[in-house]
Amino acid sequence: MHALNEPFEIPGDWFLPENPERIIAGKLNYDGSGRTDLTLNDSFQPLWQGDIKGNVSHRYSCIHGVMNNGHAATLLDALQSGTTLASASAGLRLSEKITSHALIIGRHVMPETKYESFHALIPGLEIWMARPSVVTESEDKSSKYTFKIADFPNEEMCIQNASGKLVWYLGSEVQQNQFQSLNVKISAGICFQPDQPQPLIWLYTHLAKVTSLLTLLSGTPMFASHLSAGDKAGDPRSQVDLLQGFQFKDHCTFTNPSQFFMPRDKMATDFSEVVIKWFDLYEKIKSPINLAISIFISKGLWTHVEFLSLMQALEGFHRALFSGTYMPDAEYKRHQTELEKAIPKEFKPDHRNSMKARLRYGNEISLAKRLNDLSELLSIRAREILFGKDGDIPRVWIDTRNYYTHWGDELRSKILDDRDLYFANARLRSFLRVLYLAQTGIPSSAIEAVLYGFSHEAQFLIQILNQEKTG
Repeated sequence: MHALNEPFEIPGDWFLPENPERIIAGKLNYDGSGRTDLTLNDSFQPLWQGDIKGNVSHRYSCIHGVMNNGHAATLLDALQSGTTLASASAGLRLSEKITSHALIIGRHVMPETKYESFHALIPGLEIWMARPSVVTESEDKSSKYTFKIADFPNEEMCIQNASGKLVWYLGSEVQQNQFQSLNVKISAGICFQPDQPQPLIWLYTHLAKVTSLLTLLSGTPMFASHLSAGDKAGDPRSQVDLLQGFQFKDHCTFTNPSQFFMPRDKMATDFSEVVIKWFDLYEKIKSPINLAISIFISKGLWTHVEFLSLMQALEGFHRALFSGTYMPDAEYKRHQTELEKAIPKEFKPDHRNSMKARLRYGNEISLAKRLNDLSELLSIRAREILFGKDGDIPRVWIDTRNYYTHWGDELRSKILDDRDLYFANARLRSFLRVLYLAQTGIPSSAIEAVLYGFSHEAQFLIQILNQEKTG
């Protein structure tokens, strides 16, 4: 299988499905981040087409090719990204450069092609699942060792919301030299099996649901390194590798379950029920969870930017799942009309419009109330480690957010300093993470346990709490 993050370059012959007789040599370059550039020695477009017009770019729904290693390849939704017109002794020659973010290796397919199964290998999943897979046995007073690979059955989940089945599996690869070494590599992945064959967009939609849940649970990026599609029977002739452009490229580097925020064996509930609830919930929280995951995996964010982003993500979480008004909208609308009538006629039009805009949102509860309502979703013990000994949302968090949003001078003396802002970010990240996990049915006892656990995230929370206790 081709890895999503490994670049490669290879020559081949290329043609359009609607005109397979016109074959053009060219070099394909995959950059390891989802972008593929195809540089052709000629062009699929005629040299002249009437008047010459600038800024005209051709789009190709599908391009087929045969690479020099013998594999078939397909580019989907490709766009002409450049042309070169050369004039020399042999006459005029037009060459073309084409860019795509969807490369498929293994078969010639069409945009409408549907598949019976989709596979994703996820680095670190085999460790997060907390199932020791390699067992070593030795005989007493002997140098003989026996190595066994545990046989774990696949775990199947019927996801009605996705109209299909989700299968979790472990795999192994053994490399040995009978004179020198034995190397066993355990990997883990997921397989989607839709009830009916589905196009690629189906895979990408549901894969995002799984990887976001795993990233929340693990406290580290949990994204696919390899993607493939084919039929349910696993016929090698039907399998294709998918090299699709993704926003996230980082993979898990943990080597022990204790490094994860919440490894599987610490969930204290049925994993399949958590997954099913997450699929049911996902459409409601799609936008705020995308923001949350972006924050969790980002590196080197300025503390102020991270703080404001976390506040935005928490507000988005509340808006997605809970009512955020003081009274029913219909009732407020009547008051809004009366308040608009009360705006002094001396106000200039732009001032009146500004006042009306504020009244339009006047029924929405404050950020402070949103955060306090969210905190009450957690147990007292969880709130104590997240917010300090009182277990309440610190008012200084609200003042700091309001200051950096509205720049009111009256709040300048009330905001967090750099060190406390850094500490607040750590607490807000965990607050946001456990709020989502609580929505999946994970019990409070499990959330409390991991907040006081051995992960780097939990240990930092404990360190902050201890510093507060000692002054």
